Amino acid sequence: MELPDSITSCARSRVNFKAGQSIFEEGSPARHVFIIMQGKVRIRKHTPKGMVTLAVLAKGQVLGETSFFDKAANLRAASAVAETDVQLGVLDPEKIKQELSLISPIQQEILAGLARRLRLTTATAALLAGQ
Repeated sequence: MELPDSITSCARSRVNFKAGQSIFEEGSPARHVFIIMQGKVRIRKHTPKGMVTLAVLAKGQVLGETSFFDKAANLRAASAVAETDVQLGVLDPEKIKQELSLISPIQQEILAGLARRLRLTTATAALLAGQ
């Protein structure tokens, strides 16, 4: 999958992780949004019965975005671990904000609402998977 220039141009830097290495932990401060340039990332969440996998993301997919769009949520809703060796693009938050300012306030609120709903769905899926 070839990544669109519109996304890769927002990556201000790149970081590499080895397979099994933690990218971020559930409950940690959300400071960055990432795009997967190479490799796979496992998204995991704590449940009363232990950790469950919610998704495995691959090249071209974004992670860490819910905290960016949902301003009330400044902590990570899940953990991310490199499934394989991974290269992530660290998206420039100022460039994303600039791009978002070009869309209407209604569309911005829809995005924020979707982020909140994704966070709730993530929590619900983890609870169901942990039963």
